[in-house]
Amino acid sequence: MRFHKVFLAATVVTAFAAPALGTLGGCGASDHAAHGDVGSLSAALSATGPDGAIYTLPANATLQLTPVDPVTGVLGTPTTLTFTQGDPTQTFSIPSGQYQGSLQGGPDFTLGREADGGADSVLATLTDPQPYTIQINAGQVTTLSFDFAIAGLGDVTFGTGTLQTGISVTNGEGGTASSGSLNGTFDVTSIVPPNPAGSNGKAEAPNPAIQKLLSGSALPATFSANLTFSVTGPFAAGVDSTCAPVTATGMSVPQGQGNAEDLFSEALSPLPGKTTDTGTLCFYDANGYATLLTNADGTPVIVANAVVLTFTRTGQPTSPSVTSALSGMTAPATGYTFEDVIVAQDTGNPPLFNGATLAQSQLIDGYTLASSVTEVEFDPTSDAVSATGASTGMPLTLTLTP
Repeated sequence: MRFHKVFLAATVVTAFAAPALGTLGGCGASDHAAHGDVGSLSAALSATGPDGAIYTLPANATLQLTPVDPVTGVLGTPTTLTFTQGDPTQTFSIPSGQYQGSLQGGPDFTLGREADGGADSVLATLTDPQPYTIQINAGQVTTLSFDFAIAGLGDVTFGTGTLQTGISVTNGEGGTASSGSLNGTFDVTSIVPPNPAGSNGKAEAPNPAIQKLLSGSALPATFSANLTFSVTGPFAAGVDSTCAPVTATGMSVPQGQGNAEDLFSEALSPLPGKTTDTGTLCFYDANGYATLLTNADGTPVIVANAVVLTFTRTGQPTSPSVTSALSGMTAPATGYTFEDVIVAQDTGNPPLFNGATLAQSQLIDGYTLASSVTEVEFDPTSDAVSATGASTGMPLTLTLTP
């Protein structure tokens, strides 16, 4: 049986930093992007073969990028890039630097094939040794090709062109927000089955106390909250995103209102006796953020142009219902871990973040977001149990203060 090569190519372009910002507030305030040089990686998701058919990558194919310290060789936290089905090409915003890359979902991939006679699929094998070594340099183009062997076909090349570079700027005086708030209505509707493998790679059973806490009349739960937070550092570039560290300073989620609300409040630190939380405020571009919700085919629900506020706290519970639920459990030495992930959608045109620039000046007087998904998690490292809700039709207001 004859085997031929199928190629998928990607190009990466990076840019040098632009001039510094002015102040955050007032007329003529400059918009700002994250620290560091930001580039664009463009990947073709479909191509025309020698037989005239159109071939596409499967829905389960993802590209995992892991930053590599150029001095020590230590690997950083990997990021999974999810391809949007139906688009001929897709672009990702990536900070410059050294990476390892691997195409997930193989080595055998089922490529979609569409011809005059209809749609079917063909089996292809990725022949490249992995991981790939990817060096992204400012002002230069890096090309990455994925080579497949496929039976009975000629070469099929998934090619791309060079895209315009992203823009990165540094902060000038007053260019970083110092505080912010998010207020609106949140909805938690159902328990999400834990990942059977666990986020830490071990099989984990759901925590029975927390699962029971959220069962029965606890869900669905709809409640209003006003969350205030300090911005404790500058926005930094990430893959398709820019994030800043935050810590909660206040909230109006009354304890005792309900079990789901109590669990939501546990991730926040302003109440007496609580250890300090850690958190992030992130803005994503059109490639979006993967939520805990899943589509019919099992793939995660992606929220495009997402604004994601996350609070995580490790310690002992303080709300009555959560304290009671865990009273018979043996707590880890460091305490339990509680996490809230609030995912809103920016429907503005243009959006606040386009992959290169964050228009934070639009947030000074309050910016309306479409409420999307609220995730409340207990022990998120091992996926002990999670609850989530889609809060459609309930807008949120995000404000940043210089």
